[in-house]
Amino acid sequence: MATLTSTPGVATTPRRLVLPDAIPSDEVRRWRAAVTVAADTGAGFRPVAGGPAEPDLRGLLALGAPFGTVAGHPLALDAVRQLLIRPSSWDGGHGGHDDLRLAELCAFTATRSDADQAFWSLQAATNPAPWTQCTTVVVHWALTDLDLDAGAVEIVGDTDSGPDAPPADKQPTERLRVAAGSMIALDGRLWHRIGAGMPTDAVLSAWYTAPYLRAAVNWNTVIPEVVARTIDPDVLRLIGYVYGNSGDMVVVPHRSPALRALGQTPAGSEVSGAETGRNAVAGASDDSGMPDRGTVTVGIAAADDASDRAAAVPFRRRRIDHVDTATAVGQFEAEGWCAVPGALSAEDVRRCRQALDRAIGQQEREGADSHWRLDPNEANVRVAYLLNWDSCFRELVLHPLAAVFAGLLGEGFVLMSSASNTARPGAGSMSLHCDQVSTATPWDTMVTMNVAWLLDDTYADNGATRIIPGSHRWRSAEVADVAERFSYDDLLPLEGPAGTMLAWDGRLWHTAGKNVTAGRPDESERAVVLNYYGARSMRSAVNWNSVLLPEVQPVVDDELAELLGFRWGTAGPLRRAPRRP
Repeated sequence: MATLTSTPGVATTPRRLVLPDAIPSDEVRRWRAAVTVAADTGAGFRPVAGGPAEPDLRGLLALGAPFGTVAGHPLALDAVRQLLIRPSSWDGGHGGHDDLRLAELCAFTATRSDADQAFWSLQAATNPAPWTQCTTVVVHWALTDLDLDAGAVEIVGDTDSGPDAPPADKQPTERLRVAAGSMIALDGRLWHRIGAGMPTDAVLSAWYTAPYLRAAVNWNTVIPEVVARTIDPDVLRLIGYVYGNSGDMVVVPHRSPALRALGQTPAGSEVSGAETGRNAVAGASDDSGMPDRGTVTVGIAAADDASDRAAAVPFRRRRIDHVDTATAVGQFEAEGWCAVPGALSAEDVRRCRQALDRAIGQQEREGADSHWRLDPNEANVRVAYLLNWDSCFRELVLHPLAAVFAGLLGEGFVLMSSASNTARPGAGSMSLHCDQVSTATPWDTMVTMNVAWLLDDTYADNGATRIIPGSHRWRSAEVADVAERFSYDDLLPLEGPAGTMLAWDGRLWHTAGKNVTAGRPDESERAVVLNYYGARSMRSAVNWNSVLLPEVQPVVDDELAELLGFRWGTAGPLRRAPRRP
């Protein structure tokens, strides 16, 4: 078997690796034949809104063999691990490639032979600047000889520091001349392109990322269950087919099509719509995809309070002109948090609290584990995947106030998780942490944030979340003495009456508070709904395709589907590629 070697002259921490003769000639022929069939029959995919840098075929893993072999090839994974930065917090211990993910498997075919591809950088599509770390890697497999005037990969030097398009006419470039069967692994920050003149279907390209980044395609959407059953379980884990970036912290509902594909579903379980619903490509169309949610208007005419606050009015349609959002956002940006009292009415709170009580009661009757390992004791009661439990929770994630703050993450933000935490008397406090700790440093940009809804009057003694104001300006997790420098009593409790909305930056250091009211006249619980949002580039903490129950999936409308990233990855809507003439 071939072994990895860095290209001569490359630095100790290389930005590229070239491996000649990585696969034998019979494997080259097999892979090239599979690409040719996909191109000729229109079996692959293309983004609806493609550009000059787009591959000719995308989402090839959806076609099964031999593309699963390509995706999980050990030489490619070894190369990716050499180039990719690997913070220890990425290793969740859940088994199977938890240090990286496959974002795309695509091909550049002979249809591109008349022109060079536009220069592109994988990291430009996934990460905000500055690019101080390599969090994406592109692996190109040459399926024919790539010569200087026949499809060679062309790299622009010294272009790994930011997302601006390189001035290719002013910087030196290098063309990599390789034989069929060679593998080229590139730091995703490098701007490069596939050259013109390819005589045949020439290049298979696998894109890998750090595990917290969102895939270019939603694999659950493009891979039918019947094909998923043929793919090696390790490759399914590599693409995050079951879990999100939190791994298997909480048991995924056993009726999940993804789990069934892995053979982890009890015999006889039925899943509706496995082939024709959300888990199929048949719903992909040639239109522009999800409708724009629009912007929240502040300062609109006041609505009738009685009708506007009625439970019949969806949370997403509530008026927020009574809220001074500018002041709230200003505090959020300055201190890393803010509170908006009165965001929910008493009737809203009652409805959500009753739904939460029903969920907790059902979990307890079924003997489900309501305690997460990150909590200090079992007096913290958790409910995961709130969208499965009641329509009020599905509406709450779309509340216009939440959109104001989540909108600070940029266009196309996604819901990464939705859960609750009820601190019963005796609940302890977890360790200080920040939610963005799993991402690469420096944290110059907020890429995650929490919007919390208080369903009980919350104060210091019954479990209010405690924070270090301003700690969102710390640029890394290298603050090992944080717990020693700040005692529990030094932390600011986020207090407020039921109905208050809290928001905090994903970089803000915080902890769940202790509930010390046991046996006191004010003995009480503290229940809070925690909706965790991420930038468009972020992989959800949970895989919504896996965890949403079959009976819930049909009620997920376009607006909610867009927020969940339920259909598409960062490439946006897909359609079948045209058959090749």
